[in-house]
Amino acid sequence: MPETFFLSDIKQLPSNLQDYVLKPLFSFAGQGVVIDVTKADFDKGIDPENWILQRKVKYADAIETPDVPAKCE
Repeated sequence: MPETFFLSDIKQLPSNLQDYVLKPLFSFAGQGVVIDVTKADFDKGIDPENWILQRKVKYADAIETPDVPAKCE
């Protein structure tokens, strides 16, 4: 499981936000997930009790395709 923090538990944001995704606790089909996290995303008035910050997963190239290998989960 990737390193995951409740926003309400974070005292200081990591300096490497590009290595994380910001996720609402309750969403449907990935709605609301922020892939390219910036400091500005936290200034939008989100409720820290209902969001998590999760380290991005690096998927391995696993499926050969005509141009570049595809990744899968």
